[in-house]
Amino acid sequence: MAAPGTNVVVLTPTTLTVTTPAGAAGPANVTVTTPGGSGTLPGGYLYLAVPTITGVSPSSGPLLGGQTVTITGSGFAAGTTTVLFGLVPGLNVTVVSPTQLTVVTPPGVGTVDVTVTTLGGTATLSGAYTYAVSPTVLAVVPPAGPTAGGQTVTVTGTGFVAGNTQVTFG
Repeated sequence: MAAPGTNVVVLTPTTLTVTTPAGAAGPANVTVTTPGGSGTLPGGYLYLAVPTITGVSPSSGPLLGGQTVTITGSGFAAGTTTVLFGLVPGLNVTVVSPTQLTVVTPPGVGTVDVTVTTLGGTATLSGAYTYAVSPTVLAVVPPAGPTAGGQTVTVTGTGFVAGNTQVTFG
């Protein structure tokens, strides 16, 4: 169903401005009607959905940034999407699909909101990314064990995070 634009201003016989009405996401025909008749550009305007964010992975990384993060959601559009970590813009935003993008984190501190902005609007996921101090490993006790594995060891150091820490050997 067609809805009228408002604030129509004819600038020249070949140019006018108009404020768009609300519309459903997707293409819309644009029709101009004058006393001489009507002209239509099929699909002349594209209504974009407001983006959503459903996930950020990984959800934490180094204070210095530089980590590639995948954001999932909807309404992402190539060339028109920006990402903020807190108030700092992400780097190298790549829209993989309308539901996934990648971005390189800027430097930061603490837990920050992640905001995605497109021509369709803005979405924010509160507390979605945490800048963490890189861990250090100071000691492993006992420092040796059987080649078959299975030995429980105690690792001491700094910056360990419960629920999101991995340990590898070799």
